[in-house]
Amino acid sequence: SDSQPAKTYSREVLDFAVYLGMDPQKDADLLWIAEDCLNAELPPPWTEHTSSRGDIYFYNSETDESTVDHPLEGQYRQQFMAEKRKLLAEEEERACEAAEGE
Repeated sequence: SDSQPAKTYSREVLDFAVYLGMDPQKDADLLWIAEDCLNAELPPPWTEHTSSRGDIYFYNSETDESTVDHPLEGQYRQQFMAEKRKLLAEEEERACEAAEGE
C-alpha cells in the first residue's frame, strides 16, 4: 500500500469525524471531509455561538432556531458515505484484479 505519512488532524477535527460517523483509524483517508465541514462558511442566516457553559451551538435568525447540530452536517455526512462507498468499490476492484492475476 502507498505508505505516505498520514496527515495529523486536530482533536476538534477527529471528534467531529466521529460525530459524522467516521472511524478516525479506518477512515483516515476521509478525515478531510470533517475538516472541510468545520472550516466551511455557515449558510446564512446561521451563525455560530458559544454558550455560557462553553458549548458551541448554531442559531438561525430567520426561524429563531438554536441547535448544537452543525447546519451542514447532513450534507457532509452524505459526502462521507458516498466517498466511503467509492473507496470500498475501488478496494473490491483491486482485490478482484489481484485474484485474477494469480
